[in-house]
Amino acid sequence: MNNKKNMIKSLIAYRGFSSQSLIKVTAMVEYLTYANEIIFVEFCEGTKSANGFKYNTENPIKMSFSAIDLRTLAYAMREILKTKQDSGYEKITKSDGLMKKVTVGFTSKASQNDQNKIIETFYINGTLVQKNFKVGISFSKWEMASFADSLMLIADETETALYKHQRMLRKAQLALQKQSEQT
Repeated sequence: MNNKKNMIKSLIAYRGFSSQSLIKVTAMVEYLTYANEIIFVEFCEGTKSANGFKYNTENPIKMSFSAIDLRTLAYAMREILKTKQDSGYEKITKSDGLMKKVTVGFTSKASQNDQNKIIETFYINGTLVQKNFKVGISFSKWEMASFADSLMLIADETETALYKHQRMLRKAQLALQKQSEQT
């Protein structure tokens, strides 16, 4: 646990997925006199090097989500897997004076080697709108399904932890109230 400015943060989950770029999801509950969930989704640009890809983790496109927001993203990913059509999903946040956007999509094209073979690509894009800077993460069908499942689990675990912290805080408040009534 990290105690910063009297707010206690408890890490719940961490998940990353890397390809040519990196997406990281970090979920935590913060509490002092109330409990709140915080989930950060970060998009880090990748650059090719001799050892594979190196990710710029110093300047990510970082967005704050709630558990419901994360679950909504997972549902949008599942919908695109089913329909192979744009779901229209878009999440826009503003932090540090900058607008940030997440979109989910699908593309298909004929293989260069075999025109009868169709290559399907699913993706999540993080965009820093004012700077027109985009970081995209590409998935195969199975990777997209797996990542969507991971997001649902993180949302579930975060909400479970949040409810436990809320109950703990409520019990502590009631105990203090009862103690002050007795004195």
